Amino acid sequence: MYAANEFFNNVVSNLRTFRLRDLIDILVISFVFYEIFQFARKSRAGQLVRGVVLLIVSFALAYLLELRLRHASLLLRGTSKTVAEIAGECGFEDPSYFARVFKRKYGAPPNQCRNAKAL
Repeated sequence: MYAANEFFNNVVSNLRTFRLRDLIDILVISFVFYEIFQFARKSRAGQLVRGVVLLIVSFALAYLLELRLRHASLLLRGTSKTVAEIAGECGFEDPSYFARVFKRKYGAPPNQCRNAKAL
């Protein structure tokens, strides 16, 4: 949970690197989560509601991961910060995990992508 809070704090402090649409999407997702969980908590539909909630949450988390990785790629190309610093700034507690996720997304580890023209 700490990593997610740190990520959102960094989003607010680095507004210039995020598009307004990304920030609005984060706010909408947060509001939708709140509404869905309130409904699911009060609902008697039980398993169906939990299934829908899990589906929505998984899509939203994938989207947030995409935003974090996009932010990391911008930092890699635009700053001289270490990979560990960038990982922390983007909400990843473990730089090794960050490197694995980054490589899975972009096909190369963060150090190799630092000098790439476009990711």
